[in-house]
Amino acid sequence: MENMESMKEKLEAILQEAEALRKEFGQLEARAEEGSPEKALQQALAKGSFPAMAHYMAGKEGAPSYMNLLIFAAFLMNPYAECYEDGMIFLENLRQDLGIKESLEALMSAQLGEKHSRLASWMREVKESGAEALFAVDAILLYSQLQAGQEGLRKISALFNLLSLSHKTVGEAAGAALGIIHNDYRELAQAAVSWNRDLALALGERIPTALLLEKAQQLFIKDHVKEALPLFEELVRRGNPRAMYFMGEYYRWGWAGLAENKEEGFKYHHRGADKGEVLSRLNCAYEEGISEEQKKKLIFESLPEMKRLASAGDIIAQDELGDVYYGQINNEIAGYYWEKKAVDAGYWRTLWKWAGRAEGEEKVNFYAQVYEINGDHAGDVANKIGIYYWNNKDYKTAQRWFNKGIEKGFDWAMRNLGMDYLNGNGVPVDKDKAKALLQQAISCHGEAESDARKLLSDNF
Repeated sequence: MENMESMKEKLEAILQEAEALRKEFGQLEARAEEGSPEKALQQALAKGSFPAMAHYMAGKEGAPSYMNLLIFAAFLMNPYAECYEDGMIFLENLRQDLGIKESLEALMSAQLGEKHSRLASWMREVKESGAEALFAVDAILLYSQLQAGQEGLRKISALFNLLSLSHKTVGEAAGAALGIIHNDYRELAQAAVSWNRDLALALGERIPTALLLEKAQQLFIKDHVKEALPLFEELVRRGNPRAMYFMGEYYRWGWAGLAENKEEGFKYHHRGADKGEVLSRLNCAYEEGISEEQKKKLIFESLPEMKRLASAGDIIAQDELGDVYYGQINNEIAGYYWEKKAVDAGYWRTLWKWAGRAEGEEKVNFYAQVYEINGDHAGDVANKIGIYYWNNKDYKTAQRWFNKGIEKGFDWAMRNLGMDYLNGNGVPVDKDKAKALLQQAISCHGEAESDARKLLSDNF
């Protein structure tokens, strides 16, 4: 491990790369000076990093590293601090919030007395806790309390760079910090949903339902289906009707690791429909056992509200409305019109449908667009593109796409490339590679497991 002086030299070496961050923090400093009198700022920060609420890291395994990393940040900024005592009050309150037993004095003395810095291990543990963006919020609050000026900003900018925080995340952290200073959690809540879903849920009722729903839908539209699931579950707990539509879809199609359960899915749709949610009511028309008369009634009663939502830019409604016109009303022009809007918005599910209807290279193009979104279905569509080229005996291109699917952890791509090495399709026969790929597919414990096991048993 490098000693502390060496680590500080490394921080100095990357300061030039942090210039863009410095500008963002400069805006933070200016806004703080404009909107918060010194006394009010001190009173707000004296309450601790998260006034009137438990800190997310309290009691967690990574809490000591989180605390030590903030103390390290304080050491970096202290030479430029105008209000050293206020910074120490902030750190002491944070120590209490986190439940750290050692005194602040002992923690600081330990860092100063160490022959080798533990900075790398602290950063690693904070990142493993998913708290690096939250650390940025606390570090900015600490900077504000210390009043460390531009040089202090340069120091924590370098530290953020070491933590691989993007400019976007740092900007969000700055906005969240200013909100906390004024006891306003809206910016923190908004940012937390994209930073760390557990943090977002820990904030609980502090996140407005409308904001939580907006973020959950944004994640879903961009194919971050697993990440969106706990947010929808929290929204259902709050009784949100639109979330009931989504939970119905999760269960009907078996997404995000949930077992496919049509019955459970339609239960959610009925709950949403009972609360007047139009997408849920529409999807009740697709339940098995419903009469044609009931089906038509549900569909045509839903159309006016569906059109209103779709016209207002609701991407989910555009997709569902296009699906109705395509599949139930046989009006392909209207279906194309509405689904094209969802496609232009990058909705993975509509692109998936269009790929399913298309042929040839057009099919590949739509699946490739889903792949480029880089969401939960990227591996699946890479495998589908591979199969398309494999069926056309373009094995090299097929294998390139199978490898893309493998990079995303998709088990069928592992199985398919394993078969190519087993049979020598476009590559020399290599039983060792085939066996390794089949074993990799088995280890995923997904849908390809049983097929891969049989191939392994039959050939090895």
